[in-house]
Amino acid sequence: MSKFNKYAVRLNEIAKAAFSEYKVAENKYQNAKEKYEHEANPYVQHSTHSKLEQDAAIARAKADMLAAQQALKNAQENMQKQVDSVQNLRRELETAVDEEYCANGEQVDIATLELLKSGVLKSKEYITLFNRAQQNNNYTMQRIIGKYMGDAAEKAPTNELQVQMRTLANSSQVKMGSDEMGVFDALTDVFSRCSRNPLLIDRWDGLTAEAIEEF
Repeated sequence: MSKFNKYAVRLNEIAKAAFSEYKVAENKYQNAKEKYEHEANPYVQHSTHSKLEQDAAIARAKADMLAAQQALKNAQENMQKQVDSVQNLRRELETAVDEEYCANGEQVDIATLELLKSGVLKSKEYITLFNRAQQNNNYTMQRIIGKYMGDAAEKAPTNELQVQMRTLANSSQVKMGSDEMGVFDALTDVFSRCSRNPLLIDRWDGLTAEAIEEF
């Protein structure tokens, strides 16, 4: 779980609120529809005492059903609106990610930088320094070490070390935070699919719970 988890949690809350509204509206519509079909069934014995009273009961039941049907339609449209509103949350996440991973002069380790400049480091030492920067969540030093490590990779004594150094160097130059943005976009896509196909609503937790918890 990262410091950005609150954005995934908020998305989950928005989705579940929209789903709950839809499920309540769906249930009311089904009940109203069943009542109308019951009232309109000519083979059902009604408690009313006249044709006029029976017609009025049918009319009321039909009106209730149509109102519930419109409420259900509104709830589904609201789900889509909530999907659109999640884009505002995404922009907040993107800003937070950019600020978190932005190069920061205060994170520069001068002693390590001097070692990198000296050219005396062995291949495995680049990897050790890089892993240490990762453990310390020092994104600025990861980028600096990665640059020097990529330049030094061709001098590594084995192909295995060359590949390892280049892989780490390349990863350091990729825009950090892209993983978080990718997962958030995937969650938003599932939300969008559920809003278009409400039959998927009951599968939301199974499809997203692990990703949200580990976000």
